[in-house]
Amino acid sequence: MDIFNEDPNAGIAFSPGVITKESITLKANSIIGDVFSGNLCPLETYIKSKAISDVASSICKEIKEDAISEADKYSAEDKVLGVTFVTKNLATTYDFSHDSEWVEINRELTELKSKMKDHENKMIQAMDYAEMVDKDGEVVIPAKVKKAGGTTIAINIPKV
Repeated sequence: MDIFNEDPNAGIAFSPGVITKESITLKANSIIGDVFSGNLCPLETYIKSKAISDVASSICKEIKEDAISEADKYSAEDKVLGVTFVTKNLATTYDFSHDSEWVEINRELTELKSKMKDHENKMIQAMDYAEMVDKDGEVVIPAKVKKAGGTTIAINIPKV
C-alpha cells in the first residue's frame, strides 16, 4: 500500500498536491462509501486505517525536530502543499519533587484523590438501590450518568 499515492481513488491513503480539509474529507468519504456499499470489508478497512494512523504518528514523532528546523526557513505567509504553518514555543515544565513542602502537599492531594475515587465508586454502587447507607451510616447519593458507555474495538497489531 503506497500511503503517498497521488490518486485519491487508489488505496486507503493519499497525498494530494494541495492538502485541504476538503481533500481529506473527500478521501475519507470515498473509503466510507466503499465500506457502506460493500466494496470494502469494514474490519479490514478499520485495521488498515489504524495501521496508517500508527505509521503517521511514528513518522511525525521521529521527524518533528527536522520539520521544525525546515519550517523556520519559511515566512508566516508561505505554504507547503497548500498548508500554512507556524512554529510555536511551548511552555517550560518544572520538577518540584525536591521541595519537602511540595512533596507533602502532593501526598495530601494524592490521598484526597484516592478518597474521592472511593466515594465515586460508592456513588456508582448506590445507583443500583433506592437508597444506600455506607458502613459509617452515611447516606450515599447515587451518581448520575453523564454519558453512557459504548462499544469500541481494540486493534493489536503484532510486532512480527
